[in-house]
Amino acid sequence: MFDPFPAISVGLHAFDQWPGFLCWSHSGKATFIRENRIDEFLKALDSAHFDEVLEHWSWAEASAKKRLLHLSDLHFGTDDAIRNKRMLLAELSEVVHEVDRIVITGDLFDSPKESFALHFAEFCDKLTEISGGKAPIYIPGNHDIRVRGILGKSYEQIANIRPTTVEIDDDAKMVFIGFNTSENGFLAQGSISKVQLTRIGSEYRDLLARNSRAKDYLPVVLIHHHPFSYENEPVGALEKAFRYLGMSLEPTLRMENPADFYKWCADWKFETVLHGHKHSAKHIKRNVGSHAEPFELTAIGCGSSLGAEGSPVSYNLLEWDQASENWIVSFHQSENGGAFKEKAVALSF
Repeated sequence: MFDPFPAISVGLHAFDQWPGFLCWSHSGKATFIRENRIDEFLKALDSAHFDEVLEHWSWAEASAKKRLLHLSDLHFGTDDAIRNKRMLLAELSEVVHEVDRIVITGDLFDSPKESFALHFAEFCDKLTEISGGKAPIYIPGNHDIRVRGILGKSYEQIANIRPTTVEIDDDAKMVFIGFNTSENGFLAQGSISKVQLTRIGSEYRDLLARNSRAKDYLPVVLIHHHPFSYENEPVGALEKAFRYLGMSLEPTLRMENPADFYKWCADWKFETVLHGHKHSAKHIKRNVGSHAEPFELTAIGCGSSLGAEGSPVSYNLLEWDQASENWIVSFHQSENGGAFKEKAVALSF
């Protein structure tokens, strides 16, 4: 749902409690009441003000969801990153108290230069500080390896900051599996080789053998390039120019030959992929299996978290309800220095 009315947003975030009733007041307070508790709620209204009951009910009905903060495409080394960093950190200083882990899906800096990588490292240190000591998980993008994201290859800076491959988080009860989708591909394209699929699969299997808890945890795959090709509103001067001429940059941006990656996810039963790259929020759920053996893969994309190329400053909040095995995803944006707003909510079930 795009631009949800605040009370409707409350109802969507209470998806795990459906069916029931959504109540709100003129003051903006809202809550969702489970169907089997409506009589209890109505009785409470006899002895307290409506707003007080709504506020109390919101706390009482809060469920034990696991939450992720998803950032992407920071592009440190650009004017946009310098201009927007302070505002993003101010926003996140409150948001991080509600999440179990921060993940960043690539394009950490704009080119593989030491000074740009140092800016990202300082940003990571700040995120670790405001998160109570838990460092963010991150993977590389094409700009972290190729000059301006398209030319040559240099792994020096990304090697220095040691991106995630396989990591377990006992608080989130998740296992994060990180890929480098920029090891091959023309211009800004991406791909994942069979060698990398085998290596990451081996690391994950080794983790399962060493840690019995990991078998019960939710696996979350992190890649930079979008696994499903799609068109979006043009971002940046070049993309806008191509669109004006009736052309698309998507062939130079997409992940090439993703079928092997789909099959790998299906073999391991990995149903959730987080990505960046397109500088736009996205939620796609698609069958990547066969007719005989269907397998649905959910891909959740984050916009540029520091507003690269003039795009909105963006972050995603993801809530995982283990009981119903559903994702609730909030896409947040700030445009032109304005307040952050929840621009959309997506349910994946």
